[in-house]
Amino acid sequence: MGDVGTARLRSLVRDVRRLADDMMPLLLFLHGDVRESTRRAVPERGRSWVDYWSRVAEEDHAVGGPALERIVHHQERSQAQKQADLDILRSTGWFLLDLDATAPAEDVLAQALAGLGLWRPA
Repeated sequence: MGDVGTARLRSLVRDVRRLADDMMPLLLFLHGDVRESTRRAVPERGRSWVDYWSRVAEEDHAVGGPALERIVHHQERSQAQKQADLDILRSTGWFLLDLDATAPAEDVLAQALAGLGLWRPA
């Protein structure tokens, strides 16, 4: 994204943050290894999820090969933009709670609750 696009996005994100201020917005950011996350998503989300993301990867000119490899490649290529988006969110006052999505579901929930101050591990 160019400087003009980034400035516009930053302005939009800042405006939305101001509008939502009374609701005390919070963004949960689930991060983890792309390959592992993709491998775990397949049995949970099914064939339609694989088909959808495989098409997205093809449209983004991801490398050929099996569908899962295309999806992983596409997601890895998207990491720089995701980081830039997170930087914009942080710089405009959004509260982001980073969660390790590679952990078991119960642990991810515990991370979220602890981050919100609703639960503390013993």
